[in-house]
Amino acid sequence: GYLNNGDAEKALFEFKTATEISPEYTEAWNNLGLAYLFLKQYDQAESSFLRSIKIDSKYPSPYNHMATLYYTKGQYAEAVKWADKSIKQDKKFADAYYNKGVSLRELARQSAKPEYYQDAEQAFRLATEANSRHYLANLELANLYKAQGKLEEAIIRYKVALEIQPSLADAWKELGQLYVQKGDSNMAQFAFNKAVAANPQTSASHLDMGLYYIQEKNYVLAEKELALARQAQPDNPRILFNLAYAKFSQAEDLRGRSGVEAARPLYEESIGYYQQLLQKVPNYSDAAYNIGYSYLRLNQLMNAAEWYRKTLAMDANYPRALFGLGAIQVQNGDLKGGVDYLCRFTKVAPKNLQTSIEAAQKIIAQNGKCK
Repeated sequence: GYLNNGDAEKALFEFKTATEISPEYTEAWNNLGLAYLFLKQYDQAESSFLRSIKIDSKYPSPYNHMATLYYTKGQYAEAVKWADKSIKQDKKFADAYYNKGVSLRELARQSAKPEYYQDAEQAFRLATEANSRHYLANLELANLYKAQGKLEEAIIRYKVALEIQPSLADAWKELGQLYVQKGDSNMAQFAFNKAVAANPQTSASHLDMGLYYIQEKNYVLAEKELALARQAQPDNPRILFNLAYAKFSQAEDLRGRSGVEAARPLYEESIGYYQQLLQKVPNYSDAAYNIGYSYLRLNQLMNAAEWYRKTLAMDANYPRALFGLGAIQVQNGDLKGGVDYLCRFTKVAPKNLQTSIEAAQKIIAQNGKCK
C-alpha cells in the first residue's frame, strides 16, 4: 500500500520487517528490492531481487524487476536477458514482455538496427496478447507504428490504449496529429480537445490545438489556444514562434482576399512577435527569415534583404534566405551577387524546394553561371 502510494521509505521499513520475520519469504525480498529501486538504491535492489530468486528460482517477478533495474541503469542488453528469464518462468507475463520491448526499443535507437525495432514490436504485441488491458504496451505499439508511417495501425493502438486509460493526454495528442495527417479535421479536433481535458495545464495540447486551428484558418480560436499555451510556458520559443506564425498566416489569408494594404497591420503584428522571440533566442533563424519574408510580402525589399542577411549570419546555408536574397539582388540589378546567392542555394536546397530550385536554375542560366 505504501509503495503504491509512492511512499517508498515506509514501504522499505515494512518489507524489511517482513524479511526479518520470515527470511525465506520470496515475495517480501522481491518487493523490498522494488522499494530500493524506487529509492534509486540500485545495489541493494539487485541484492534483494537475487535473494528472492535464490529462495524460489521459478518465481518470475524478481527476474522482471531485474530487467527494470538494468533498463533504469541504461544497460538495455542486460535488461533484455533478465526479461527473457522472467518470460521463461511465465509465458503469459505481460510486464516482462513489456520490459523486453522497451529495452529493445532503446537498443534500436542506439544502433539504428531494424531488427531491434521488429523484436520490440513483437514483444509489445505479446504483452497485449498476454494482457489485452496493458495500455502501456498498446501505447508503445502505437508509437512504433506511427514512426513507421502505419497510420491505421497506430490509430487502432492509440484508441485501445485510451479505452483502457482515457487520461493519457499525450496519446490523445498523438492521435490528433494522426487525424491531421489523414485530413480528418473533425476527429483531430475531438482528439485535441480530449488532450486538453485530460491535462488542462499542459502547454503541448494547447499548442497542438492552436496549430490545428491555424490549418483550419480559424485564427480566433488559434490565438486563444496559443495564448493558453503561453500562460503555461511563457518562454517556450516554439509557442512564441507559432503566435507569430498565426498572425502571419492570417495576414496571408487576408492579403489573398483583400490585398496588401488590408493585411499590413497583421504582417506588422507578426513581425513584432518574431522580434520578441529573437530578443529571447537571438539565433532563431526561422524567426529572422519569417521577418524577412513578411517584409517581402509587404513589398519592402530593402528590409527583406536586411533580414535575409541576418538569417544567413545565423545559418550560412539557410536555403530560403539564400534564394530570397539572390532573387532580390537580381531584381535590383546586382546580377553577379544575385547569381552567387542562387548558386549557393541550388547546392544546399532540399528536394521539397524543387520549384524554387528550378526557378533559381532558370535565373542563373539567364544571368550568369555558377563557379
